[in-house]
Formats: sequence, structure tokens, C-alpha cells
Amino acid sequence: KPDNIGFDSEGILKIFDFGLAKELREEERNVDGLYNMTGFTGAVRYMAPEVGLRQPYNLKADIYSWSMLMWYMMALEPPMGFYSPSMFIDRVFQKGYRPAVKEKWPEGLKQLMKDAWSDDTEERPSFQEIMTVLTNEVAR
Repeated sequence: KPDNIGFDSEGILKIFDFGLAKELREEERNVDGLYNMTGFTGAVRYMAPEVGLRQPYNLKADIYSWSMLMWYMMALEPPMGFYSPSMFIDRVFQKGYRPAVKEKWPEGLKQLMKDAWSDDTEERPSFQEIMTVLTNEVAR
């Protein structure tokens, strides 16, 4: 969530507040590569559906969270800011609603966000793929 992003004393952008972070151990991973972890922890607005629905999840949940943060930065407003937590559960987690992308945004970034917030975790890009797209978009 945006509250956990800031600059250090040297002006370097950092992510902080890892209060709920835990080490992912290989022996805790299911045969399908997912982990059975505590669900519904963190900010609902940036939470991946699989986390909110208390389903097994993997690192791709962070990709979903990144997509909501990216949308926030592009739109300059919180994604679905008028949704209550119960609306999120119903519409976002269960029905797959996502925030509208603006027509004027670069096509590459729009597609990247859509891929990153996919309900299918296999369709979500890796952070390396995200960096490649962002680097290409900045170079335009």
C-alpha cells in the first residue's frame, strides 16, 4: 500500500513496514507451487483476490498488489476508493471487478496493469517482466 513506500535519507525509494512478512520455506510449498498462508492480512484495497478469499497463494499476490498501486499512481486516486471492505469482497474478490483504465494512458502500461491484476495468477507477469515493460515505456 502507498503508506509503506517512502524515501530513505539518501533519496532512494524504499518499501518498508514488513510487519506481516515471513520467510517462504520450500517445505511449506504445495505441489502446485502455492503456499497455505494466513489470508486476509493487509490493506484490502491492494490485496490479491486469492489472499482475500483465504485461498493458497504465492508471490504473484504481490504482483496484483503492485498493479493496484500502479493504477493509483496513474490515476492519482485510490483504486475503487468508494468501495467498502464488504464491497471489495463481493465485487473485486468474488466477481472480478477492476478499476477502469483511462484511454489516455500508454497502451503498454494499460496492458501491463490488466495482466498484473488477472484473476489467473499464471497470467500475471513476474517483477522482471514488469521492469522490462516499464523500462521500455520510459524510453519512449
